[in-house]
Amino acid sequence: MRNAIHRDIKGANVLVDNNGVCKLADFGTAKRISKLVESDIKGLNLKGTVLWMAPEIVKQTSLTR
Repeated sequence: MRNAIHRDIKGANVLVDNNGVCKLADFGTAKRISKLVESDIKGLNLKGTVLWMAPEIVKQTSLTR
């Protein structure tokens, strides 16, 4: 999926094939975006697994691309 924010990257959502190629899975909490600007990120609802989130996501501060 292009032009999207996954919002739930964790070990269980990263698949690795026999050649070591990684792919993301489970786009249930993903958000499609057209043009990424900081105001778009701050307006997103908090989604995902809290224990795997970066502190700035939980605090909703200093969000950047």
